[in-house]
Amino acid sequence: MEECRAELVGLYLSLEPIVGKIFGFDEQEYDDIVFINWLNLLRSGLRSLYTFSPETNKWRQAHSQARFVILRWSMVFWSDRCFTLFA
Repeated sequence: MEECRAELVGLYLSLEPIVGKIFGFDEQEYDDIVFINWLNLLRSGLRSLYTFSPETNKWRQAHSQARFVILRWSMVFWSDRCFTLFA
């Protein structure tokens, strides 16, 4: 649970426009950075399957499990919304 919180706090902070200003990005650049940050987190969730051991039914890395949980939640939460966006 703590690892999910850590991953999501990083994601939340990346959504704050003041963070982009602190690092000197303009609005369009920062929108791209936020989008890439989301994609990277979801990709990491998929790649985290490498750290799952089916023999023991356990994760070898706690943050990998957290990223996978975030990926699964995103897939459930956004599944109907994504299809409406691209229909």
